[in-house]
Amino acid sequence: MASGDVSYQTLNITPETLQATFSTEFGSSVNLTLIKPDGEVITPTIANQDYDISYNKSLSQEYYQIDNPMAGTWQMKMEAVDVDPAGEDVGVSAQAVIETNPQVTINTPQDEAIVRGQVEVSAQAQDDEEVEDFDLSLNGEQLAVSQDKQTLNYTWDTASYEDGSYQLSAIAVDPKGSFGQADSIVVVDNVLPMANAGGDQQVDPGAEVTFDGSGSTDVTEFGYSWDFGDGERQEFAGPQVTHTYESPGRYSVALTATDAASNVSTDTTQVTVGLADDIPPQTSIILGEPKYGESPAYVNSQTQFSLTAADDSSGVAKTEYKADTGAWITYQAPFTISGEGAHTISYRSTDNTGNQEQTKALDVYVDDTPPEVALLNPLPESIHIYKEPLQTSLSLIDSGSGLSSYKVTLNGEDITLAILNPLSLNKLGENTLTIEATDNLGNKTIDTHLFYVTYGVDWLPPLKYMTEYDFYTYTMQDGSTLPLKFTISDYFGNTVEDPTLSLKVYDRSNPLNQATFYQGTLSDEIRSEPDTGSYIVNLHTGGYSWMTPSTTNYYEVEILSQGNNSQAQESADYKVNLLSPSNFQIIEKGKAKGK
Repeated sequence: MASGDVSYQTLNITPETLQATFSTEFGSSVNLTLIKPDGEVITPTIANQDYDISYNKSLSQEYYQIDNPMAGTWQMKMEAVDVDPAGEDVGVSAQAVIETNPQVTINTPQDEAIVRGQVEVSAQAQDDEEVEDFDLSLNGEQLAVSQDKQTLNYTWDTASYEDGSYQLSAIAVDPKGSFGQADSIVVVDNVLPMANAGGDQQVDPGAEVTFDGSGSTDVTEFGYSWDFGDGERQEFAGPQVTHTYESPGRYSVALTATDAASNVSTDTTQVTVGLADDIPPQTSIILGEPKYGESPAYVNSQTQFSLTAADDSSGVAKTEYKADTGAWITYQAPFTISGEGAHTISYRSTDNTGNQEQTKALDVYVDDTPPEVALLNPLPESIHIYKEPLQTSLSLIDSGSGLSSYKVTLNGEDITLAILNPLSLNKLGENTLTIEATDNLGNKTIDTHLFYVTYGVDWLPPLKYMTEYDFYTYTMQDGSTLPLKFTISDYFGNTVEDPTLSLKVYDRSNPLNQATFYQGTLSDEIRSEPDTGSYIVNLHTGGYSWMTPSTTNYYEVEILSQGNNSQAQESADYKVNLLSPSNFQIIEKGKAKGK
């Protein structure tokens, strides 16, 4: 170039270009400006004001470095300013850094594939540098992430997805943020087709038979395969086909229906060729559980009845049943009978030539009622004496299927009812008697009763034993001491020692005013007298402010126990004398006291 000469060079920039560099090398002085694809001119002044442009000029070189340049044709304008008259060569350089997106491929399944069950998904990714992330998504939701960032393998279980179209996407991203993506649109088809070969038929030899499988569902256009039962088949057919049988006989024709995902379903129909049919079908009834006995068969309202019918000629057309005098019902599935008591189930079948079976009947008795249980002895809530021999008796009645078994427990332990083996009541306090009775259909009654066991109590002078009908009241003077003396015994009159005994005195009109005495050796404690087997405690009435003289106020005396053996421990005090505690009254000093 000589001074004043102008020269142009061009460079085509693609959209993938990340950076472009334009430079010149010279010996004298050459000015370089750039012209963008839109005509804008970039000078050193403009370059120094733009953050995306780096500019530098030395004595022998000038260059522009542009980030994210505009796509299109760029021009380099070189103008010689101070060049030797003989001219000189100018070196021109223009280069672009182009970013390559990762290349992604889904190997399986292929685009537009029809899939079912477990599907193996495989994909791979590669880049001119490296891949930073590589993952698989289904309709935008992530399924798996590649560990080596080059290959991706995943087993997709389509059984948990509804039938329909889905998009599998494999996406790879490089460190510069560029990404590559491959998609595969697949159709999930897990629903099985339903083959329907049509009804049974009867024809003459040589007659053309038409089979109609159009009642089938979810079948591809040529997904019907017919096996005519005589060695002949027709594959990849439509829903309607014809076939001719030359030889008499009974033929089982099978239709196999196939959907787009190769799911299959099979149904059969019967063809009778040239055989007369005047024999009706035969129907059987099957009773489910629970059931018991015959004529009548005892069942409950949950027992299911199933009907099966067979016909060796034209085939069964329908099966019917009815309960008692009701209308005939076409049998389709097991049924139940409700309503306590006796019923009659009638049933019959008809074949395809109209032969109807003679009506059959089954007598049943619906029993949903559990046994009736009545406790005769001991009576509920009754009171008995410690160690009393007790003959337990009860009444068990079941008017339906009958009593199958029963069990009696006393305080959680099984007992046997026997006249020669009465119970010995050794547990003080509340006793629980449970009767469990079951009939032959499993209907169950559980009946629970409570009764009570107490000591026999004898009050000794100055008090005496009070019966339920004795309204005797002991009267004493204010401030005096009342010896409370008594014995306890079992049913046979034997005195009993009970270390858990206590004695309670309380104000009848205000039971919160009370005093309780326990066993010990002091005068105000309960002391035992081994020679007589009795117990005594001295009640000092003057020691209690609430024990005051009154002609209307009475004080009750009760004996309490927590049981006297390891199997009869009570969690709370039990009142021994349930019938009528002894009672006394306090009067003022100087007044007469009597009995």
